[in-house]
Amino acid sequence: MIRMPRFTKDELHFLEEQSIANMLFFYEEEMRRIAEGERPSSFLTKPLIRRFTDSGILERNWGRKNCKVTLSKKGREWYNIHSEHLT
Repeated sequence: MIRMPRFTKDELHFLEEQSIANMLFFYEEEMRRIAEGERPSSFLTKPLIRRFTDSGILERNWGRKNCKVTLSKKGREWYNIHSEHLT
């Protein structure tokens, strides 16, 4: 039987934050393009957009006829903080 390690809330929070930082590092160019106003659906796959929205980096803004995906407040904060270290 495989035992899963148990993590404290602080450890889980750290792992979640590190995961987000890693995603931003890996998708640096895509985040820059989104920050500049490009549509994520033109260069990201639907599963990847869903991963970013689930993690809080992107948000869906529903209009009358369509949905616009943009950087969320959390995404903008993370991008601004980590963009200095990414380049």
